[in-house]
Amino acid sequence: MVAARLGRLRAAALGGLVTASALVLLGACTSGSAPADDPGAAPTSPSASASEPVDPAAGTDADAPDAAGDAAVAAASWVPEPLPGNAVLATGTFESPDAAVTGNIAIVTDAVRVVEIVLTDFALDPEVAAGAAPQMTLLSEPIGEFGCYDTDGYSFQPSPLTGDVEQRMTMGPVDDVPTGDPSFLDQAVIYLPVEAESPPSDGCYGDTVAIADLEWLTPQDLPELADSGIRSGATGEVGTDADDALSVYVVAEGDSLGRIASRFGVSTEAVLYLNAGRIGQDGLLEDGTVYAGEALNLSPSAR
Repeated sequence: MVAARLGRLRAAALGGLVTASALVLLGACTSGSAPADDPGAAPTSPSASASEPVDPAAGTDADAPDAAGDAAVAAASWVPEPLPGNAVLATGTFESPDAAVTGNIAIVTDAVRVVEIVLTDFALDPEVAAGAAPQMTLLSEPIGEFGCYDTDGYSFQPSPLTGDVEQRMTMGPVDDVPTGDPSFLDQAVIYLPVEAESPPSDGCYGDTVAIADLEWLTPQDLPELADSGIRSGATGEVGTDADDALSVYVVAEGDSLGRIASRFGVSTEAVLYLNAGRIGQDGLLEDGTVYAGEALNLSPSAR
């Protein structure tokens, strides 16, 4: 069972358009509209018109080149490295008040690159599970504390837990995981669900009894992002962290994923990889669609 919840926010002249993935000149583009082969154009919000022009003060394509040198061109071709088979991808150890839950967790692949969750030395205090069958989820947004189980973002819930000391649960083929790499999942959480079809008024889905932070062992060699400036189709605002490194991009009306990627000198695959597990109005977003107002992560450490 896969449960997804809402919570994460997430240049070329008008006569032609250069995309980051192909760098091919397209002629006869219509001013103010996304090219037919650019499915990532940001949908218009109910309060704005799709034909609304970009603010002239924001600059034009002539003000900022698509890429700065060979390094940016090379970065634009980046795709995630396929994860190997028969590998340990991540490990973690459960922490629980009064040691109600003990054990270790590992995320692994088998010989044909099917992702599995493996629990070892697992034990659950019978008194803790007396009122409800415990469940485990892998979360893209850390819950951070015990007690109320309520989280934003993407979550994966495997088959139910058992009382076995060693347990093995299938997540599925690695290529079926968003971006082909589950390392955007930060925590494994065990909780006792509430006995209701919908959460109570306090928003709690249950009682968190154990948390394991996942340490991923297969990092990807992501290209460095650099903001080359506003251009048509990428006029949103950029945020930085305490070290003045790029951290977030807020999608503007009329933006497209290809032009956003071009602004930062990387491929569209790199932007999607940094934003695995995006949640939209209709659930998981695995394609190039971006929405006005969506906050896109630009920091590899925050993936």
